[in-house]
Amino acid sequence: MGATTSVEVEGRTLLMHRVDESTVTAYSNVCTHQGCLLQVVDRPEGTAYACPCHGSHFDVETGKPFGGPARQPLMDYEAAIDGDQVVVKL
Repeated sequence: MGATTSVEVEGRTLLMHRVDESTVTAYSNVCTHQGCLLQVVDRPEGTAYACPCHGSHFDVETGKPFGGPARQPLMDYEAAIDGDQVVVKL
C-alpha cells in the first residue's frame, strides 16, 4: 500500500493516495496558499504533496499542511474503493 498518483477526472487533476486495502484519499492538486500546482514528492519521512512555489507540504492521508506558509488543508473529495475500482464523488 502507500501508492500515490495524480489522475485527471472530469477536467480536474486529483492527487490520490492508497492508505490501505480499504481506504483511498483524493485531494485537489492546488495549494491552498496561493494556488500553485502541487507535486508528489518522496521525503525521508514519507510521501507528501509539495508546492514548488513557496515550499508548503501536505500530508497525503489528511491533506493537512506542514512546513511552508499554507495554513488551510487541501480540498478533499469523497473517495472509496469498490471492487477493483476507485470511485470519487466530485
